[in-house]
Amino acid sequence: LISVLLYSFWKTRGGAYCPSKMPPRSKNAERNAERRAAKKGAKDANELDAAPAEEPSGGFVERAQALVMGSVIVETARLVPDLVKDGIAVIKGEKTPSQPVPAPSEGEEKQDSQEPDEQTNTDEQKDSEPMANGVGTAKGEAQGVHCVFRKLCSRLHWSNPLGLASPKSGEDSIKAWLALKNLEIDFGPRAKRKGNPTMERIMTNAYINLPQYLHVLLALMVLRAFLFRSYFACLPWLVGYQFLSVFLPLDKIESVPQIPIAKIPTEIRVVITICFNGLLQFFFVYELVWRTWFFEKPLLIGLIAFHAYAARPVEA
Repeated sequence: LISVLLYSFWKTRGGAYCPSKMPPRSKNAERNAERRAAKKGAKDANELDAAPAEEPSGGFVERAQALVMGSVIVETARLVPDLVKDGIAVIKGEKTPSQPVPAPSEGEEKQDSQEPDEQTNTDEQKDSEPMANGVGTAKGEAQGVHCVFRKLCSRLHWSNPLGLASPKSGEDSIKAWLALKNLEIDFGPRAKRKGNPTMERIMTNAYINLPQYLHVLLALMVLRAFLFRSYFACLPWLVGYQFLSVFLPLDKIESVPQIPIAKIPTEIRVVITICFNGLLQFFFVYELVWRTWFFEKPLLIGLIAFHAYAARPVEA
């Protein structure tokens, strides 16, 4: 009886619950569905556009360690004992001072780059030969000393006084500073449902621009030490001494020929430059970690973090 009643009730309803007889959707419902789909697609596209560039391979700690291990002071510290011995021998007259070797011109560099692969292979073998006395082979010892000094001058550019592993030359340093200056400022990424775009952007910018951020802190520490601590603080003077050491020529000063700068052996010039760079890095860490007050450290970190947050990293 119950089944008969249910069947009769279903027949009176005309099979309204049958899927094949569902009433058609209204036009307003279709329009609302299209609008919701369009809004969802636009939101997904904005999230993709707002996503920061992927962080390069390796972590932040590995990046900092690579910058330190490839710095000038780490790479050239092992040369100091032999250079000191050679310099003392030159001063005592036991060894003939080496004459400055002119740097290769642009035409010679282009000509060398167009030579066959066999010549390049022999050059690579020469470069890979072990160094005697820390600066070069016995045949080209003088050329090795001046080559070391030219590399120091290139690495310790005025835009890269710390001499970190990256950038490798003055030109690369200028390009890195220009790239940092040309970053788009959008004051932060858009919010996303998944992940933390704010932290991702800060870590990506800090990873890529870590050498430049360290030099910004160096400039702030130099100004702070000179203006607020003492005019005779070590860090500002060391920056100036290092600049003079790589800026002054080896043979003579054209404007002041009375200064006998050519009497200083090249080995001693290299040792002095390396010592200046090591002291500069030491007093930079000293000023940043020990000499700043506890309320200054969050301000310095916040300044770097704000730029890393506000600047949009370059897409890989």
